[in-house]
Amino acid sequence: ASLCPITGEIMVDPVLIVESGHSYERCAITRWLAQQETESNQSQGVRDPKTNILLNVPIQLVTNHTLRLCIHESTNSQQNECKA
Repeated sequence: ASLCPITGEIMVDPVLIVESGHSYERCAITRWLAQQETESNQSQGVRDPKTNILLNVPIQLVTNHTLRLCIHESTNSQQNECKA
């Protein structure tokens, strides 16, 4: 749940696409959306990378504070286990 569906890496700055409810690493989804807007024409629109649903413009990204906290706590817990 803490891996970005685009990068496959642990998210540092997770954001939620309001319309789809899925979270992505902020820089990865921003880059992906910009690329989609450039490549698609007006009739195709921009789609969510995980669900492929057509997203309404403007696309709303909000920081996923809950996921960020869970990732932070999990990372700190794993670091503490390694020190023990």
